[in-house]
Amino acid sequence: MKKDVDGLGDLSPIDLALLEYLNEKAPFVSMMIEGDWGAGKTHYLRTRGSRIAARANKRCISFSVAGLESRSDLERALFFASAPILDNGYAEALGVFTRAAMRWVNIEPSELKLKADISSEKVVVFVDDIERFAGDQRIILGFVIDLVDNNGIHVVVVSSEKKLLSSSSYLGEWKEKVVGRTVRLNPSPEDMVDAALTEIASKFAADRLKALRNSLVGVVSKSDLKSFRAVKHSIREIGKVIELIGDSYDGMNYKKEVLVEGILVGLLEIKRNASCTLRIADLFSHSDLRVAYEAVTSKGLDSSGNKNEKDFVEIIFDRYAGTEIINFNGGLVFYNFYANGIFDAKLLIDGFMEISSAREDVKSAGEVDGMSVLSFSAFDFSQAEFDAQFDYIKGRLSGSEFRSVSAVVRIYVSMRYWAQRRIISMSPDDVAKLCISAIDGIPAGELLDPSADTDVFWFQKQMDDSDVDVEEAVRKKIAESMEDSLSKQRQAVRRWLDGDSDSVVDLKSEWLLAPLFVDEVEEWISAFRSASPARIQEVLRLLSARSRVAGVGSNLRQEVSLLSAIATGVEKGLPTEGDLSLMQSQLIELATMLRSLDSNVAAFLEMERNFPGTDAGNAEQ
Repeated sequence: MKKDVDGLGDLSPIDLALLEYLNEKAPFVSMMIEGDWGAGKTHYLRTRGSRIAARANKRCISFSVAGLESRSDLERALFFASAPILDNGYAEALGVFTRAAMRWVNIEPSELKLKADISSEKVVVFVDDIERFAGDQRIILGFVIDLVDNNGIHVVVVSSEKKLLSSSSYLGEWKEKVVGRTVRLNPSPEDMVDAALTEIASKFAADRLKALRNSLVGVVSKSDLKSFRAVKHSIREIGKVIELIGDSYDGMNYKKEVLVEGILVGLLEIKRNASCTLRIADLFSHSDLRVAYEAVTSKGLDSSGNKNEKDFVEIIFDRYAGTEIINFNGGLVFYNFYANGIFDAKLLIDGFMEISSAREDVKSAGEVDGMSVLSFSAFDFSQAEFDAQFDYIKGRLSGSEFRSVSAVVRIYVSMRYWAQRRIISMSPDDVAKLCISAIDGIPAGELLDPSADTDVFWFQKQMDDSDVDVEEAVRKKIAESMEDSLSKQRQAVRRWLDGDSDSVVDLKSEWLLAPLFVDEVEEWISAFRSASPARIQEVLRLLSARSRVAGVGSNLRQEVSLLSAIATGVEKGLPTEGDLSLMQSQLIELATMLRSLDSNVAAFLEMERNFPGTDAGNAEQ
């Protein structure tokens, strides 16, 4: 690299070649910048190319010839591109706008000349997408020769030479008659990442991605993709994700690298082959890629017809060996991200934090010289080392010491494989029973990953009975944990009504479709009768909002009958006639609304039972 002195930094060989060409006083040929589609040729023209031209005291006129067919088309495109050049140093006419303008602007070819006050020695014309010219190549060949020979203008043609050579109308004399020097744009991973980082719109996201620049370069390098367009778009998407996560991103610590590398791998692989989008979405939609990898690769090729899945997963992990992708954990939020373009930052953060806890739970299962049998192949250990680790893990499972369903499933996958290979003296059914017992033994209030993906066996195309039983145990434990969490939240609401907390509570956002009044009738009555008017008013807003939501009955079926019981207790002892205090008036209104909601929910459920195919109807039958 040769040092530059006017702000461009180090000049690349392409920079130097372009600068030397533009400094020629009387060009007799054009120059070609060649590269694969997506390599960043147009981006180069807009950025460094225009700055190199300024270094040579020239202004840029750039236009694409994609879709153009005739000499008149080319001349009009040149005219539209050159029109604003007096106001800007870099003028460009995108092909779609040029073609649109050609349909309604009536200009004779004889009138299409560069502005009189723009001399040929002060401009350079960039002719982009040569290979996509729709007409006879002799037309564009003659056009470029005319610009260079008859007008003395420096012309840089830009194309994918591979595509140009495969064109049915390719002329062998292109290089001989039109092009002098050809330089190939083949950006390095560093070039592509650095350029992409400069185009991140959010400073917040850009600063945080720059801190992981080496990780980004490592992934792009391993991908072996040469498309700058694919890299730029993928890094932009990561920037949007970081922007959505916001300040919570900074609290992710080492997980930032796992997140960024994982997303980049998925996006680049989709760019490589769009047909694998749903496979990528599947692969990234569970709680731990390490589990997915072992689950798929440990199965026999003919055991469940999953050879394609096995091959795909092995290719991905072999390609990105050494990156943090193996530790990526995104959950179902990433299925929506890759498959549907929908992203939920809160679900992602929750998933990452929970699975990190689960991973620590697994990691605590003993190590030999820093190696866990759950993180390495069993065949990397001596028999004594393996037996010691297996006995320790088995003992912890038997004692219900784990607090993560993801951790137990992680162990189940490995132990089932060992059982299938007869490495351990347990059958796959015995392994399933042991792991189910460990899951059942997790206290609901101590579950580390209550939001774990319940479809933990997504990789099984044909699940056997043991898999189904373990999956059901996971679903049951997650449901218990969710109910335990809701119970604690209901207690917090009652304490808030009693005045134990000064916090602001938005009942409408938290309990609109979640069952709130499902337990401790007497405690609810006591809380309501001791609440302040402002807090009763918040409850009334919740009940009013519920009355306007379609289908609310299905979600609130647990509250049926309890609502009326609470209403009766709330209005007990209140005057039936005469003046009421503000508080007494509110309590009567509260009782009325509770009864009304109870009646509405009951009517909805009755209607549901009368229609075959609904959950209530099936249960009734």
